[in-house]
Amino acid sequence: MIAYGDIARADIAITPDKCYYRFMTQDSLEDGELPGMHDGFETFATQLCDIFKPGIGISTDISPLRFSLFINNRSVTPAVLNHDTLKAWSEKLAGRYDEMSFLLSLIHV
Repeated sequence: MIAYGDIARADIAITPDKCYYRFMTQDSLEDGELPGMHDGFETFATQLCDIFKPGIGISTDISPLRFSLFINNRSVTPAVLNHDTLKAWSEKLAGRYDEMSFLLSLIHV
């Protein structure tokens, strides 16, 4: 889940078979289902999670954004969470699914 205050929110669930999403703004709601990556799922999921691994960046306040990450239904605290890692995560998703470009709009608001 990624949200920009109470203005917009995106909930996304990715499985090998499907990608489910719900995008909400103050005046709109969009639910969708996209094809999964099947054999490429593990690689893609690892790449998404690796964006938040320790590196040269440090965690910083992302307000007014909020971000929650779950892996196998368990809450995970990213090691490095900042605007750059959120942007990279969003760009990775948008590169795979055009619909995920909505996420980039949340980060750049």
